[in-house]
Amino acid sequence: LRFQLAMAPIGEPSSPSSNFHQLGTALLNCCGTESDRRIPSSQPGVCVIVGTTHLLKEQPDLADRLSKMIEDAYAAVGSKALMLQQQNVSKRLEYGDGSDARGDGVLNTNRVLHVAFLDGVLAGCVSSSKTTTWNATMGHWGLLVVDLKLRGKGVASALIAAAEARIMEHCDQAQIEYEFKPSNEHSQFLEAIYTKRGYKKVMGFDDVVAGAEFRICHKRFSDEEKARTAQSRKQMGLQPLSKQLPDAQRMQSRIIFDALAAFVKAKGTENLEGGPGGVKQVYQFVVLDVLPVAKFVLDLKTGSGSTMDGEDPHAEITISMTDDNMMAWWNQTLSWNDAFWRGQVIMTSTLPPEGGPGMWWSDSVEKLTKLFDELRQHANAS
Repeated sequence: LRFQLAMAPIGEPSSPSSNFHQLGTALLNCCGTESDRRIPSSQPGVCVIVGTTHLLKEQPDLADRLSKMIEDAYAAVGSKALMLQQQNVSKRLEYGDGSDARGDGVLNTNRVLHVAFLDGVLAGCVSSSKTTTWNATMGHWGLLVVDLKLRGKGVASALIAAAEARIMEHCDQAQIEYEFKPSNEHSQFLEAIYTKRGYKKVMGFDDVVAGAEFRICHKRFSDEEKARTAQSRKQMGLQPLSKQLPDAQRMQSRIIFDALAAFVKAKGTENLEGGPGGVKQVYQFVVLDVLPVAKFVLDLKTGSGSTMDGEDPHAEITISMTDDNMMAWWNQTLSWNDAFWRGQVIMTSTLPPEGGPGMWWSDSVEKLTKLFDELRQHANAS
């Protein structure tokens, strides 16, 4: 989607770094069809696009400028951007390139970094994810930053609108977090903005940040908001699939499903960890780039466990990816966590979020990945 915020005319930027034609060239060089990767408008105002490595090639210092802008913004309120230690700006721009998760030539992304420009000048950024490792049915946005010199010009509003519009194409709700100090002017400012946009606090923690409450807030999108976004998407249209898919009979990952079946039959599930975040769940595997689409069920929860070809409508965790990525996961050359944020694999769950880390549905997938070691050993021995 293209996000344009009409603004009153302002003076020429003091140090223009790039014009919209350069940005357009960078995006034209970016393959993929996601509706949120579009050439910005040349009209005056705020333009928000999804950052990619192609944009980085066009502006080699973009990652450094974004990093400094983020660090300066956090420092101005006496904080640090700790999330950049986990996924730096370059990595987040790389996620925006997308991955062929389905093997159909259409690129998929999960976590991306939206980048805002004000009359061609870098002005801010925000991160958005279509799904998360703690709640598979809720989107998320964060890392909202505006250049200190360009505040008060509608940049933050445009960034939030871009993140929300992307999320609501896939989810009914969004989550944000922020630190709140009752006597802090910046905290009060954030509280006012988020409340106005419909975010409600669902929980708070006093032991995360010294002297502050760490708030988790949710917003449910209205039918009107979703209808506007759906209409915009419909007007853009979708490109047809163009890649011929291989026959399911030649699927490499058949050996994984056979190994899972043999393991469950021989070992059962008695010694496996159950409960929230445990490996004893019902998994639906889907191999997307074969015809017909291959589906396999691994039930480590019911009785002594079972497996079958086909689909279980009551599966709790669904893991979908291409045949090659499934084999890479099995052979330990694919990090499922990184692949999830990159959009390289598609994972969803019906399990509600319970507790903190260690009790999420994604922890079950992580434990399943570790179980693959034993599965491989059993397969090799037999």
